Amino acid sequence: MLDLSVIILARNEELHIRRCLENILPVAKEVFVIDCFSTDNTTAICREYPRVKVIQHEWPGLYALQFNWALDNCPITAEWVLRLDADEWFMPEALEELKEKLPALSPDVTGIIHKRRHIFLGRWMKHGVYPVKLLRLFRYAHRGYHDKPRIPENSMAAFRRAIENGYGAELDVHLMRDGRLAVIHDASLKRTAGADVLVEDLTAEELKTYRLEGTDERIPLLEEVLELFQDRTPLIIELKAERGNHAALAEATCRMLDRYRVHYCIESFDPRCLIWLKKNRPEIVRGQLSEQFLRHGETAGHGKATMWLLGNLFSNIAAKPDFIAYRFSDRDNLCLRWCRKFYHVQEINWTIRTKEEMEAAEAQGNLVIFECFDPKG
Repeated sequence: MLDLSVIILARNEELHIRRCLENILPVAKEVFVIDCFSTDNTTAICREYPRVKVIQHEWPGLYALQFNWALDNCPITAEWVLRLDADEWFMPEALEELKEKLPALSPDVTGIIHKRRHIFLGRWMKHGVYPVKLLRLFRYAHRGYHDKPRIPENSMAAFRRAIENGYGAELDVHLMRDGRLAVIHDASLKRTAGADVLVEDLTAEELKTYRLEGTDERIPLLEEVLELFQDRTPLIIELKAERGNHAALAEATCRMLDRYRVHYCIESFDPRCLIWLKKNRPEIVRGQLSEQFLRHGETAGHGKATMWLLGNLFSNIAAKPDFIAYRFSDRDNLCLRWCRKFYHVQEINWTIRTKEEMEAAEAQGNLVIFECFDPKG
């Protein structure tokens, strides 16, 4: 038996709940069914099993709120918590893998990504909806846990500070002239290093001459950051495609990531990067960055129609992202809500700058990319 607590949210699930319980009970230390006052036999079935505790709670209006209530109120005694829907169950090979690998995980691992199959009318829907990869890691420091002017963004000092405080980090990657990968947000070094030059035009050797934001910190290479994060907290890696180099950038980044033991996912504003990943590295969790571009006057050299389509996530038809990283202030977008409801993609909000914003995002079940405050404070 694993050191595992399972939380199942249910209402009128008599058709599914027995299968779910009998599937997970052999490996779970305890199971909590949060029942929203079912009117069928759901609770009676649950009470047939001694290690299943039924707790009834009114539906608060959102799945995330109900789950967060369960985390706060269930007498959880296990190290790991698994969230299941009543109509979900583990394949036999997945259960065996869980039993084998969960006890051996490093203490630095704070979440697990697993794939979900959709079964419709007895058939596995392989095309278009598989795999749905579920992401469980959260709170990422935006461009590292920087503290300007002392610790600049996307610096080794900012990344070390993120690790020391137990946070993951979000960072930006550009492909340079010599094929090496630089970690910096803007293509131009004017804002971050006071130099009117594009990072794509530099080599790794030339990059060494620049310093970040008036400090002694250099612009790091991706391999330097990955070395730092090996077997530590997770990364969100943003691909910054320029001049049509989306495929070369994605391929070079994946090759570099393969050399290190890091927990990561990849995101980009450019859906062509995601399409490349979907075709060539489908096992990597990929996310579409977006916002209401026209609301903020951002066109990136494209027409308004293109930016409207991107802001409303129409590129998801081709890219099929596993998560959507959306600007926090624009999260009322109808298309974003539609993707969450019907495709069950994870939402990440950026950039969170106050504890109140963080709590509002996490109350909706979203992950957060934060800066300029201490989430633990």
